[in-house]
Amino acid sequence: MCWISTQHEHQITSRMEPYMLPVFITRIIQVVVQAVFILIARRLRALSADAKKMKPGKQFVTYLLMANVSDFSS
Repeated sequence: MCWISTQHEHQITSRMEPYMLPVFITRIIQVVVQAVFILIARRLRALSADAKKMKPGKQFVTYLLMANVSDFSS
């Protein structure tokens, strides 16, 4: 991805900007951490009737999903 973003039609010598590598590394770390959280969340279950009824954390998960969608839609 770093190589693709440095390619320009009007430039003969393409040079990567200094901030690009840390940005891409941060994105990769974010994707890995998010994937780990998703895999952990798949294994969590509400066992008691009260927990199934109240569903604690549902609003927080909804917020995280909406924040994620709005983050990648811009």
